[in-house]
Amino acid sequence: MRDPFDLMRPRSQSREGRLLLLAEAADALLGGVEASLESRLFAGACLAAWIRDGGPFEAYARIGAPRGSHRTHPRLYSALIGDEESEILDCGIVGSSLFEEPQS
Repeated sequence: MRDPFDLMRPRSQSREGRLLLLAEAADALLGGVEASLESRLFAGACLAAWIRDGGPFEAYARIGAPRGSHRTHPRLYSALIGDEESEILDCGIVGSSLFEEPQS
């Protein structure tokens, strides 16, 4: 169903969207470029709460797998971007340039 106000749903409303927002922010930080406002605000809020209060980061970002699911966030991320582009390092840093413009 189309939104009557023709507005986009924030990506932060789904687990997949939240994971892509974090990946976009990480990729932008590593590449020295500016991420979208949505990803900057989401990642910044998650990091600030995590630093202030402690605990598992997944709880603040709400990217953890539902109880009983084997679809962890690395598996979900790999599925979202396609296995051939997946370069998640052991330390959790996104190694691909997923959000850069394709070069001709």
